[in-house]
Amino acid sequence: MEMGWWPKILLVSGWLLIASTSWGQPSAADLRRDPLLDGSEDTTSTFGRSGDPALAAYVAATALNVREGVGTTTPLAGLLHKYDPVLITNHATRGGEVWFEIEAVGLDVQGWVTGKYLIRGAPPRGLHSPADYGARQSPTLAEGKFKYVGVAGCRPCHTESTGDFSTGAYRVWKSHPHASAYRVLSLGFTRRLGGRLRGIDEPDKDWRCLKCHVTAYGAPKSRLAKTYRVEDGVGCETCHGPGSAYAQENHGPDNPDREALGFVKLTNLVERKELCIQCHNPLSPTYKPFNTRRFSRDILHWADVPEAEYVTHAKQVAKDPDALGGPEAEPPTVLESPPPDLIEAIVAHQGEKDAGAPPSAAPAP
Repeated sequence: MEMGWWPKILLVSGWLLIASTSWGQPSAADLRRDPLLDGSEDTTSTFGRSGDPALAAYVAATALNVREGVGTTTPLAGLLHKYDPVLITNHATRGGEVWFEIEAVGLDVQGWVTGKYLIRGAPPRGLHSPADYGARQSPTLAEGKFKYVGVAGCRPCHTESTGDFSTGAYRVWKSHPHASAYRVLSLGFTRRLGGRLRGIDEPDKDWRCLKCHVTAYGAPKSRLAKTYRVEDGVGCETCHGPGSAYAQENHGPDNPDREALGFVKLTNLVERKELCIQCHNPLSPTYKPFNTRRFSRDILHWADVPEAEYVTHAKQVAKDPDALGGPEAEPPTVLESPPPDLIEAIVAHQGEKDAGAPPSAAPAP
């Protein structure tokens, strides 16, 4: 079906590529910065190769097929990877699903992709100031006598539901990105990201990546039980502490001594966020602004606190962002439909074209 002028879309933001290999320890300002939005609200028009206005976005999927036409039955035109920036120049609907015509920024790839794997704005771009990554060990590594037993030490009791939550904690972990945190470091697109955004060509061998992708990285061997495996990635003990003692006991909320056994409870939302942002911060090249509620719900394996507590937490953070790791971030916009706020600008641009006038801004020569 021939498409008219109105699907053309205006660009709001661009892509910034950080080439430095030296990065800063996250300050309060860094933790407050939203790299998905910082600089992406620029109202200056940017244009695609045809000279028409375009909307900036980036790939949210690990890999995304680019098609020659609308729909999955059309021939492949190329392949994009996570965080690849694109310019959207057109859209169409097929079977109730929105598709976008895109041009990959810096790559010779053009074609159509489904909108549900694109996010509006510029990709995450990490830190801006040089510093160091801190100690060569997991930031949540606990001191003391208890050993890290690995997921194998937790699985026997937590495969099925325990307490008031309907799903076993092991099953939740297994389906969460934490479970593949180590494995993903050796994948091609991760190496590509590491090299492009951090100058790290082998992330699966680099301590700067391993310290947050492996539980108890940097711990002496005497603190690691025989059941501990690096391949577990970010396992239970990253958040809950080494389990050699508490894994052998009832460590539910009805045990008042569970913390003395090394168990870390995270019912307090401030403490939970402070633990999480030790890794979920701008030191990561794939950093996304942290939202305690959204992250908790993604990995929920406990009877959660009332919704009102998250609201109170967000208000507290807004009042004292320096102490609490920055404001609660809003999720990025997934492009499942054309942004309606751009229609007026599209109409104005098309009027200029119909009248034979030059566009209000011109593509770079």
